[in-house]
Amino acid sequence: MLEFISAGGLGEAAVAEPAGAAGEPLLAQGVRMRDALLGELSALPGLEVSVADAGLAPLPKHEPMHAGGAAVQRLATAGVDDLVVWLRAQHAAFDLVWVIAPETDGCLLTLCEAVAPARWIGCSADAIGVSSSKTRTREHLAAQGIPTPQAWAPGLPAPAHPGRWVLKPDDGTPACSPTSPLRVRRWPQPARRTVLAKRNLAPTSPRGGRSKPGSRARRSACRCCAQPGASRC
Repeated sequence: MLEFISAGGLGEAAVAEPAGAAGEPLLAQGVRMRDALLGELSALPGLEVSVADAGLAPLPKHEPMHAGGAAVQRLATAGVDDLVVWLRAQHAAFDLVWVIAPETDGCLLTLCEAVAPARWIGCSADAIGVSSSKTRTREHLAAQGIPTPQAWAPGLPAPAHPGRWVLKPDDGTPACSPTSPLRVRRWPQPARRTVLAKRNLAPTSPRGGRSKPGSRARRSACRCCAQPGASRC
């Protein structure tokens, strides 16, 4: 099992990482997910669980719920410069690999591609590639005849309908940053041009990777959250 942040994916900077969308540091969020999964796995008989750990947060001591519960061991990743390279070299020694990582910047997708599909627990690389992008997800759903929100992004024709819009990053979160003045709001034509110019929006790579240096991830605006009675994104 590999949880990206507690395994050292952000290096020592993870300890000082500012609070994320959930109001707590990313390391704390990652550790809570790691420990919850480890607690469930430790209750299963006949398993040997190895956990990638950079020593940023101690592993919990789970008592097996019954005799023969899973044995848990630590895989030290302190000092590993590239977890993708490390995982590619290590994964063949295990029957199954379970990774917890953010989809942003293609992180989860890259880790998925480092593991043989027969050993990977989770969505396929194709599914991760689609779902990591709000635009690709919307287009895929629409192609299957599933109703989707109206959307607009820089470079597309101006929206035909005035009204209130929600600004979202195509790659990553959140929909409305606590520090951002851009929340659900009306976008008259001049204001929209001003906002886009100030935020220097640019598209991401087709695979959901990093934007070019100095640019920001493409952001899509959708109307679904702003409509009375509509379900929220």
